[in-house]
Amino acid sequence: TMDDKQATDLMNKKLALQGDYVKLQKKYFGKIGKVIGAKQAAKFFQFEDYIENAIRISIQEEIPFIGELENNKK
Repeated sequence: TMDDKQATDLMNKKLALQGDYVKLQKKYFGKIGKVIGAKQAAKFFQFEDYIENAIRISIQEEIPFIGELENNKK
């Protein structure tokens, strides 16, 4: 039973976390790139994105869409 305010709050938190994560990636891409080169650093982050997306898909498959549970009760 999520209302619009709760949905907005949840999305704002999600988007803020994603922004923080992107800032962290930018910071460490520069640091890693200086040590192993930009191409190898890009490969590392490409692999990291692959793993992250696989985990997200796995989690998302277990979470019902907003309102799905309420609709199934009817």
